[in-house]
Amino acid sequence: MDEEIKKLLEKNITLTDEILKRTKKINRFVIFQQIFGVIKILLIVVPLILGIIYLPRLLNQALEPYRELLEIKDNLKAPSLNDLTPDMLKFLQK
Repeated sequence: MDEEIKKLLEKNITLTDEILKRTKKINRFVIFQQIFGVIKILLIVVPLILGIIYLPRLLNQALEPYRELLEIKDNLKAPSLNDLTPDMLKFLQK
């Protein structure tokens, strides 16, 4: 009986060592998954925040020449009758 208990104890110790090795691997895997999850979230959130901060300024700089062209085009339009002053109307009647 004493010999049988020793064999069972040795088997128990070897199985416990295997379980410990597998548990360590699983713990490492879980930690890496958590780290990569945070990295994935940062890869999505950081560019969005930077875009919100810097994109309006960049768009304003890029669209400024077009705004100037549109203002020139608006200034070249013929005045409507509502825009005419009484002095202009007198001049046109002559």
